[in-house]
Amino acid sequence: VTRSRPFVGSLAFRLLLLAFVPFFALALLANERISVQRDQKHHAEALVDVIAVRGAVVGIYGPKHVERIAMEGMARIDELGYPRPLVVAATGIDFESIEREIHAAFDDALDALQTGCGDLVLSDGGTLGPRLGEVRADIATLRSDLSLRSADPRAVGAAFDRLDAVLSDVLDSETTVDVTG
Repeated sequence: VTRSRPFVGSLAFRLLLLAFVPFFALALLANERISVQRDQKHHAEALVDVIAVRGAVVGIYGPKHVERIAMEGMARIDELGYPRPLVVAATGIDFESIEREIHAAFDDALDALQTGCGDLVLSDGGTLGPRLGEVRADIATLRSDLSLRSADPRAVGAAFDRLDAVLSDVLDSETTVDVTG
């Protein structure tokens, strides 16, 4: 008389169990590792975004300061009523040439920030694109006033102070990324 053994107690089941339990454990560990690496990837991508924004902002500072100095210098010379060529001859500093040379670099840096980060939300809930557009319009008006020799040095300073405030807001808004995981 042959006795049939249920599959649960069979040797085949026991061998399958010995083979699949370690594979199941390895699959769980692999899934956990993949999840951790996916989180690290997201944190790294967020950090790359922060660095890109900061790089765009830093790219503005050099040309911005040179343009500000040149524009304030020309506006002050005009306000005092001195002919610009006379000031160039006396000091050797040609603010018009300096402004013309830096103009494109400054505008390119602003373009890069506005194009790449224009949808960045600032502390007041507004976005960078329109805010930067307002400041750029002010600077364009001042450039036009300078060509007419009618720019106010205080207006030049105020426009660049507004730009500094916007850039500071951009940097402050990008400091909240948690990269610790």
